[in-house]
Amino acid sequence: MNQPSPSESQPPEDEQPSPPEDGSDLWERDKWDKMGLPNGDLIGIVKGVDIQDGYLISLTVEVEQQITDFGTIHDGDTLTILYYGELPENKIPAVNDRIKTLLNHYITGAGRKIEWGGFVSDIVYEENGKMVNIFGEEFRDMTFNEYVESVK
Repeated sequence: MNQPSPSESQPPEDEQPSPPEDGSDLWERDKWDKMGLPNGDLIGIVKGVDIQDGYLISLTVEVEQQITDFGTIHDGDTLTILYYGELPENKIPAVNDRIKTLLNHYITGAGRKIEWGGFVSDIVYEENGKMVNIFGEEFRDMTFNEYVESVK
């Protein structure tokens, strides 16, 4: 007996359940799936920070420089990147911080499309000539500029 293809067994898109209005699906990070490859990798200046109860909800970042070409991101663009991840107590992102971060398109388990999302652990700062992630762990023993040159 033939099994229906996934598209045949799914209700049409206009009949799909809509994501919860309260945004609770955004907190279920383990159910976010990437919608594209590769990750966008960029350096930018933080222009806005949304933190709730010790969790980084989002950063608004002005793109200073793309490291990998994601195609739809351009230098000078301002992006809001959703994280929904717990922050360490010792490092809280602030307006005007210069960071490197990875981002991608995601879809939540409830079907909500996220234009730009990322992981808190992918937020990197330049400190004392080294790249250090938000948890204080060394990412690379080089500056942002040296990193950009090394991956080109």
